[in-house]
Amino acid sequence: MTRGRGTALGAAASAITATVPAGSAVASGYLFRQFRRAGGNAALAGWAVIVAAALSLAGFAAVVGSGAAVGSGDWLESIWRVGGIGLATALLVVAASTILTRRPTAAVRFLGPLFRHVPGRRANRAAREANLARTIDQLTAIRPQLRLWALAFLFAVLTWAFDLATFVFSLHAVGIVHVTVASAALAYGAGLATMSFSLIPAGIGAVEAGMMIGLTSAGVAGSAALEGILTYRVVAYVLVAAAGWLVWALLRRSEPLTRRTAQPETVGVTGIEPVTARV
Repeated sequence: MTRGRGTALGAAASAITATVPAGSAVASGYLFRQFRRAGGNAALAGWAVIVAAALSLAGFAAVVGSGAAVGSGDWLESIWRVGGIGLATALLVVAASTILTRRPTAAVRFLGPLFRHVPGRRANRAAREANLARTIDQLTAIRPQLRLWALAFLFAVLTWAFDLATFVFSLHAVGIVHVTVASAALAYGAGLATMSFSLIPAGIGAVEAGMMIGLTSAGVAGSAALEGILTYRVVAYVLVAAAGWLVWALLRRSEPLTRRTAQPETVGVTGIEPVTARV
């Protein structure tokens, strides 16, 4: 998979997240299928989707926490108070993925007994244990360098930082210029944090309510706050979703040619080594 196609898949996944019910889950499934079609096995594709989501969560927590800490006397405490849960969750996921790839025997010792105690015929249990061992072996081939970890996290931070800047500029566009960066970051975080628990596309209603509460508590009039929020939603969701669906359509148009020219998929460990070099 080239970097250009990977970027295009990210744009299409963003459109799915913004417009489809339970968009985050659907977008993750879409990316998983695309990674599989590109030649990655299930272990590699699943690892990539989960770790990307964890890094995105960490970037969101870092940006909102840093924004809330602007002007605060104890900036480190402010960052942890606002973004600590997201950072902690992301670190746990990254640590777990590292253990799976660097300490496969420990994962087998932990998960093996669980698989043996799952009800079913002995042959089925043996097949499950064999699948587990094969998946662990495939995960050991994933060895991203520290530089790639740092680069991926940097892009996650930049993505959320630009999105927060879009929110601030949208407020300025409707005349809300007296709100501090800290207040805007808190309102932004309060709104988008609700999207993970909403099955409605883009968290419509819940996101606006969270942002509205944050802005009105900072002294912004309700009508002005609503104008700023709607401006942000049009720019950051409607326009981005439109561009993303256009990219999705172009990807769909190119899929038949891609499938005809693609090499047969190899499931073994050696088959995913060329792919993991660019994870």
